[in-house]
Amino acid sequence: MPTWRGTVNSLWSNASNWLTDASGSGVPTATTNATFDASSPNCTVDTAAPVCASIDFTGYTATITMNNTTNLLVGSTTTTATCNVILSSGMTIAGTGGLATRQIATTNINTNGKTWPNVFWVGSTGAVTSTVNIQSNITVSSHFYIGSSNSRSIFFSGAFNISVGGNFGVFFTGSNTSGAYPLNNAPASAPKIILAGTGTWSTSGLFNNRGLTFGLNLEINTTGTITIADNCAFAFRLAFIS
Repeated sequence: MPTWRGTVNSLWSNASNWLTDASGSGVPTATTNATFDASSPNCTVDTAAPVCASIDFTGYTATITMNNTTNLLVGSTTTTATCNVILSSGMTIAGTGGLATRQIATTNINTNGKTWPNVFWVGSTGAVTSTVNIQSNITVSSHFYIGSSNSRSIFFSGAFNISVGGNFGVFFTGSNTSGAYPLNNAPASAPKIILAGTGTWSTSGLFNNRGLTFGLNLEINTTGTITIADNCAFAFRLAFIS
């Protein structure tokens, strides 16, 4: 898998900056992982639309500057292999570029207590139900979105919270006649989304000719204003914290 070493300069797009082995070479692709470790220096994501199969910052203590103009896509549209997004508590995240998962089957997310400052999407692709395993509390100080390109169900697991400082959106496109809801009706032990900033809660998409409904636990806990838009529908636990 490509491991970041910054041998020539700090640019993600330079293949010579990545240490390679038999499982992958050069700049990460949709089928190779991007790995950062304790020996990895600063990195600037200069590619407009970067992609990798998984991204792992375990042990990373340097700075990654997100200068990408579209989201860093993590995951594959062609394989059901597990996709991982692992942050490091000691890393620094600069720049404004976002990150989006797009795995067909299973995605694991572990922030290790690190706040993600930019846009964060959790998505799926393909004509199968996908699973997102939340392995730590997630804090996104910008916008957090959930979406599926085929209106397929996304099931969340893990008794952790997702705290959102900006907009929160749920977006589905395509059609689904399987009778399953786009998001699971979550038990109390499932992840809870906390709207903790000032933003807009919105949904978009049609499901069996009716408005999109999602069923994760939701908490509104802010001293600011949350704007509810687009005929939002909600199917499970909603709490208002004053």
